[in-house]
Amino acid sequence: NNVITTASASGIAIGQHNWSAECFDDSGRSASSGVELFRADRQVPAVQLISPNDNSVFAISNLTFAYNVTDDFDSNISCSIIVDGTNRGTQFTSSDQSNLFNVDNLHASIHSWSVSCADDAGNSGSSSRGFNITTDVAVSSVSFNPAIPLQGTSTQIKANITNLGNAEARNAVVAARNSS
Repeated sequence: NNVITTASASGIAIGQHNWSAECFDDSGRSASSGVELFRADRQVPAVQLISPNDNSVFAISNLTFAYNVTDDFDSNISCSIIVDGTNRGTQFTSSDQSNLFNVDNLHASIHSWSVSCADDAGNSGSSSRGFNITTDVAVSSVSFNPAIPLQGTSTQIKANITNLGNAEARNAVVAARNSS
């Protein structure tokens, strides 16, 4: 008579199950529900980091991160890429599929990265590693004006210096050597 009744069960194995209900009144009449499906999922997604390897050292500021995630049931898993504690983006991926994620403009320092994935049941798994961006300065061109400097005259020196590690370059030192 419009009374909500709840039932609970324990010890249900992980996997796909079905359930139904049948009710009886005092006169012996009954009504049945249709068969409903449910899934018991307590397994966290397994995250495998592919690259960069743990404690890798780079002289570039843009990196591609690769990972794989597997889950026992879900085919659409939400994965977040976290660099230095900041979520750099979320991807939805299939189980057992390799995934790539680009992160640009990393500065010279020791960094951490991780991938955290959650399935539809709210189970989450993660994995983490570290890497290092080093400062690597390159000089691609040097020019003199006048082209052949003369002793005792002013000479303008132009140098194109690139810092691949995104650290701030505050000054450059030019040294002249006596070749005699």
